[in-house]
Amino acid sequence: MDQFVINVATNVNVTIDDILVPLLPPATQELFRNRLITALQTLDTDFQDGRLFATEGVFTIADIYLYAVLKRLPSVQVNLLAIPAVVLEAYYLRIQAREDITRAEARLSSAPGTTAVVEVGSSTSTFKCGPWVVC
Repeated sequence: MDQFVINVATNVNVTIDDILVPLLPPATQELFRNRLITALQTLDTDFQDGRLFATEGVFTIADIYLYAVLKRLPSVQVNLLAIPAVVLEAYYLRIQAREDITRAEARLSSAPGTTAVVEVGSSTSTFKCGPWVVC
């Protein structure tokens, strides 16, 4: 799981941050956007093995992290279906529809700046509206 999270953090999330740097020349933004699309296509290929979750065959913190990162894509005008990354899009929609995610997002959207808790088995994750979680 650690390697998966590191891969998403370095190849997807950091690239989103790079695109969002203020006053970045359009050509550089496009370079980062292309790098992001390549990373998403690679993730999509990884998910074509039939897995339902990011790692370990069960819903883990890696799924919550990947979901939060994928949720940031509209901020950089990237659409999974346009890439195309159809399997990753289906994964995203499946995670988004989970009751625990729906509850957490409802709490976050009802009180921006507050925290919401998502329980995953015996683990608990706390989310706060901000750059990592779009409310």
